[in-house]
Amino acid sequence: SKIESGKLELFPVEYELSSLLNDVYNMIIFKASEKNLEIIFNIDENIPANLFGDDVRIRQILTNILDNAVKYTEQGHVKLELSGEMDDNAVILHFSISDTGIGIKKDDLKHIFEKFYQGDTSHATQGNGLGLALVKRVVDILQGEISVLSTPGQGSTFTVRIRRNG
Repeated sequence: SKIESGKLELFPVEYELSSLLNDVYNMIIFKASEKNLEIIFNIDENIPANLFGDDVRIRQILTNILDNAVKYTEQGHVKLELSGEMDDNAVILHFSISDTGIGIKKDDLKHIFEKFYQGDTSHATQGNGLGLALVKRVVDILQGEISVLSTPGQGSTFTVRIRRNG
């Protein structure tokens, strides 16, 4: 409701990237293990260990996308790749989350970030269709970008770019 009303406040703090990633990993590993999915985290070692930004919001974004990847993947893997590039005194973080899941139909891709849109309902899941819409809004509030590429039957890749002070 705070996002919808435009009252979502950001709380930028200095945080340890490794701690944030460890938290995210621990939030998804149980569900992934139940399905025998491999979880892969490839992290660019040139990214500063400490960053400045709203770590709570970044954690929410990553957890939501990774949780969906696990939910819609029955075999194979879910992978988070994180790279960064320096821009003045800031780091532009590139998060790429890919899976070997069911993928998203071309007609559904253009609606994937809309509220209450669930696309392929043949894989009955719990949810209300708000997850990716809220992720998109939070990414926008962080002045970032999010995109998705997908092939039905082969998986999806979500890419998020966020500028953070290093």
